[in-house]
Amino acid sequence: MKIKWFRLPKRLNFILIGLLFGLFYWIFEAVREAIVFGKGTLAHGLFEPNVESLWMRLTVTGMLVFFGAVVQSLRQQS
Repeated sequence: MKIKWFRLPKRLNFILIGLLFGLFYWIFEAVREAIVFGKGTLAHGLFEPNVESLWMRLTVTGMLVFFGAVVQSLRQQS
């Protein structure tokens, strides 16, 4: 059953939305590490994160893009 009063545009790309959320998460984590934990500068956190931060950020970003791809494929099937 489709709700008629709320429709998403057909051209909405959920993979790109997942990537944008991943970028937001990456920036948020860098700011959090720099300000809250005092781990270096913001530029260092954005462009040269340590190994622990890097794998966590890549894992979360990868999951967001993957779920975006799943939603995109389900959206195209309907």
